[in-house]
Amino acid sequence: MLGSKEYPVGSNKGDDPITSGGIEAYVENLSEALAKKRVSVTVVTRRFAGTKAEEWHNGVRIKRVPWMRGRMLRNPSFNLHSLMRAWDEDFDVIHCHGAVASLMGWFLAKTKGKPLVCTPHGVSKGQPQYGAALNASIGATERFAYKRAQCVVFLGEEERRTFGMKFGFVPNSVIIPPGIRLSKYKPLKKRSLKIVFAGRLVAVKGVRYLLDAMKSVHAELLVAGEGPESEALRRRAGTNVKFLGHRTDVAKLLAENEIFVLPSLSEGLPVALLEAMASGCACVVTDVGLPVENNKNALVVEPANASALAFALNRLLRDNKLRTKLGKNARAAAQEYSLDSLAERHKALYAGMLL
Repeated sequence: MLGSKEYPVGSNKGDDPITSGGIEAYVENLSEALAKKRVSVTVVTRRFAGTKAEEWHNGVRIKRVPWMRGRMLRNPSFNLHSLMRAWDEDFDVIHCHGAVASLMGWFLAKTKGKPLVCTPHGVSKGQPQYGAALNASIGATERFAYKRAQCVVFLGEEERRTFGMKFGFVPNSVIIPPGIRLSKYKPLKKRSLKIVFAGRLVAVKGVRYLLDAMKSVHAELLVAGEGPESEALRRRAGTNVKFLGHRTDVAKLLAENEIFVLPSLSEGLPVALLEAMASGCACVVTDVGLPVENNKNALVVEPANASALAFALNRLLRDNKLRTKLGKNARAAAQEYSLDSLAERHKALYAGMLL
């Protein structure tokens, strides 16, 4: 496994002020579930202060590499060191997460004659947090690497459709939704009528529209996460918004509070949404191709529309029956996204490549 910048999640402990996101949680979930199915998994990740260069964790072999600090250096330097560290490894399949890791993985696969699997975790090209030059570079990397992979794993049909629209082709691919440890997410009987957002604070998450919406919502918003937009968003927020920073107890937050909101402008299939659904939260999400049904297991609103977000949130706050219905149906829908299913489908994919 290449591309996860922190393994296990929580090992950073502030060494890098830029916190990890959904890719890291996804890779940890997948790797540990695969290990339980007797798949030998090695994850190459970054080394932080106080961590070992090599160790085992829950059946997964971890190898840590150096990296350079700085927003523009951390990802390419880490992935280049990962390529060099993986060079002498004995492996059957390379599975890369994200565009830069997939480019390095392609070189490794080409040289070693091994099959390459790539999981984009959303299409990066065109995302608002990147400038024009960086967008062009990322887009070229995505096009090159994913076109040459033996298989690209998209998290949902909308992600695959978006890729096709942006690049004019769809690579050889399958759709495998994320999985979560369902037993970890259970709603409490008594919950606070507060709103939770959990995710990295980057432009594509649409949090600025949520903060604008909260100016006409009479409830408290809890923001769990950090990212490059943190300071700007804090300045934009009203008094009913509480920034919690990076949290390792998101399951507890979701269990304690009734409403979850995902105001994203673009998504694959975020683990945070599945966690909220499994926790029985009433969810408000934007119409970006997520596996929910409006008025059945979520309220779905137009992206980049603060007024629509405010209307949906206020509707939930007023209507206890609607909150209960959406939460119950969301929890039922989340049962399809088990770690066992995620691991089994990946194991079958890997095995098929080795026939």
